[in-house]
Amino acid sequence: MARAGPQRLAADGADRGAVGLGHYCIIHAFQRAPASLLAPFTFTQLLWATLLGYGVFGDLPDGWTLAGALIIVASGLYVFYRESVLRGDAGA
Repeated sequence: MARAGPQRLAADGADRGAVGLGHYCIIHAFQRAPASLLAPFTFTQLLWATLLGYGVFGDLPDGWTLAGALIIVASGLYVFYRESVLRGDAGA
């Protein structure tokens, strides 16, 4: 295995820095807001992963992946609906 050159090491360092900053922001978001408020934003990861997968690799999700994503989104919507019913906000 060949040694990584300075360009590769710089790219890896930038990647690690971006990931660290992202985790730092997520931690602070959860410290400042309830998880129920932040949960919808995590669902955008499905969209971004699909867009980046297509943009970078030219790859689209297959039927099973779409079915799984649909189950995840439907579950989140159900939880959101059920919590609004328990609070008495539904139908208002």
